[in-house]
Amino acid sequence: MVLLGLSCVLTQCGGSSKSSSTPPVASIAISPASPSIAVGATQQFTAMAKDSSGNTISGVTFAWSSSATGVATINSSGLATGVSAGTTQITASSGGVTSPADTLTVTPCAGGSEGLMNGSYVFLLKGFDGSGNPALVAGALTFDGAGTITTGTMDANLNSGVVSNLAVTSGIYRVGSDHRGCMVITTASGVQNYRFSLGSISAGVASAGHMIDFDPGGPFTTGILRKQSGGPFSNASMNGNYAFGGSSIQNAAVCASPCKFGIIGVIDFDGSGGISGGSEDVNQNGVVDGSASNTTWPSTPIPIDGSPSSVYSVTANGRVSSRVSYDGGAGVSNTILYLVSPGEAFFLSADPQTTANISAGTALLQSGTPFAANPLSGTYVGYDSGTAGMTGVARTDLYLLGPLTSGNSALAGVQYRNTGGTFNSGSLAGGTYSVSPIGRSILSGGGGHAPLLYLVSTSQAFFLQSNLSVDSGFFQLQSGGPFSNSFASGSFAVGYIDPELPSVGAVSGVAVAASASNSLSITLDGEVSGVSYVDVPQTSTYSIDSTGLGLEPMGCSVTATPITCDSALYLISPTSVVTMDLQRPDPVITTGQQ
Repeated sequence: MVLLGLSCVLTQCGGSSKSSSTPPVASIAISPASPSIAVGATQQFTAMAKDSSGNTISGVTFAWSSSATGVATINSSGLATGVSAGTTQITASSGGVTSPADTLTVTPCAGGSEGLMNGSYVFLLKGFDGSGNPALVAGALTFDGAGTITTGTMDANLNSGVVSNLAVTSGIYRVGSDHRGCMVITTASGVQNYRFSLGSISAGVASAGHMIDFDPGGPFTTGILRKQSGGPFSNASMNGNYAFGGSSIQNAAVCASPCKFGIIGVIDFDGSGGISGGSEDVNQNGVVDGSASNTTWPSTPIPIDGSPSSVYSVTANGRVSSRVSYDGGAGVSNTILYLVSPGEAFFLSADPQTTANISAGTALLQSGTPFAANPLSGTYVGYDSGTAGMTGVARTDLYLLGPLTSGNSALAGVQYRNTGGTFNSGSLAGGTYSVSPIGRSILSGGGGHAPLLYLVSTSQAFFLQSNLSVDSGFFQLQSGGPFSNSFASGSFAVGYIDPELPSVGAVSGVAVAASASNSLSITLDGEVSGVSYVDVPQTSTYSIDSTGLGLEPMGCSVTATPITCDSALYLISPTSVVTMDLQRPDPVITTGQQ
């Protein structure tokens, strides 16, 4: 009995030993499926092993692997860390068995608010490549509201040539809770990274924002982003007279630095693919309308020729290719436009920058034509930027024009200017204006180089100087005043526009104004000369007077010598603002939308 009992014990022990042994692994599954993380963030993966009968096996040790360690690494515990934007395949192995690959996507930034971008958006970016040559980029992208860019096309004018109708084959995007985001898109030219900030949010979707290229090798471009409406588009989508304005620094092969080209005018689209006419004025490094003898704008602009010399073609996504003949066939220019809506389009030159003048800007459908001689009424906020006619120097201006009265030709207002870090201000009193029926207006009181306006309507106008600096910009009717500190409150998407120097770099971000404390909290992303920075915090204070003029920091002075203010802004409305640096040696215009 003892032997039997001992035998039973041994048998039981043997049975226990057999049931606790680890059976062979037949399959491995890992989770979560297809996760996404930001650069620098982590993701914990778990693995489950099963035997041939489908039973879960516990106590298994796994070897983890990432197919692209430059995108993400993973440690022995299954914790992955994002290294750079892209995708990598994560697997777990044990006993000679490897799991199916799980795709880990690494994005440049955190997400969670992707629904803020839902639908089709167009963008226009301007800046420089790594050698200081101009770079112009425009395109249309479709966002699904959940983190995927489903379709898109892009065009670019670079030193290497014109890139036309480049298809976006894949793309991802993320939007953070503060309305800053990032995107990674793939085209035949490779993978490209961008950062952006969003504003003008209604019903949970943004309709405006700022966007920058975020690749270390450039190009270093910055600009604007707008939600499309009115599509699908066709030739009939462009029907009527469009006022337009654009500019760009020029390639050194065209003219020596500093060299800038600006263009402004009106063009008539007939709704069926023909251009029936229009007029334009240009300033190429101080040469006005093609004649060095012009010290200001001539009374008659350059005519845009009618069909069949000038034609255009619109695709369903709003991309427009156009060929414009002007001055009786003396010149031809090719341009690509992207429709924001039937009333607005971004454009860029499609002629090589090494052989032709190039520009990029905006076209807006006119209303109120034919215009009266003195149709302006109210107060207008304006801005411009130029080269100051000196190598390595930029100039920016802010204007408050008015109040003007319809039927009265008198101009008055104030101007703030930064020329290479030197600030000055002055009165615009004593000038007059007169508008032609098509909206062209030469402003008097501008000295030897009178400025020019082309009216979109009585509330908007494109602006171009006839000087060597080629100052170009825009004027808008101010609304919502009289103002106070309480009018600058909430979150604004901000970013640079129209940089004149490579040293400016590319910047977008979010500024949060708290009127109760007159405080600003700003978070920026940007690139300067190949050096990237993200999540850069800045704090300041501000004050706003009844005219909408804001000065930073609060209590600073623009009348002291030297001035003590870092920047000045004008409220265009309670939800729109334009800002410029007052002391920075390479000033740039910044715009913001709530």
